[in-house]
Amino acid sequence: MACGTEDSLFDANVAFKDKLLADGFDLTWEEGPGVHDWAFWDAYIEKAIKWLPLGESVKGVSSENVGIPARKSK
Repeated sequence: MACGTEDSLFDANVAFKDKLLADGFDLTWEEGPGVHDWAFWDAYIEKAIKWLPLGESVKGVSSENVGIPARKSK
């Protein structure tokens, strides 16, 4: 999750993040200067892409799975 510190939704996002953590979810949180706009998105999508385990198999999920439809079990 990422949110700009000047975003009008910042407090709601912090509350949601805190709730997820309290409920035991494993998540990554990033915050920094910015509002709810493309400038913030551009900066943080780059961080998100670098964070992704692209090319690595992680608990059965990797970038090779992106865009591949799930197989139906018989």
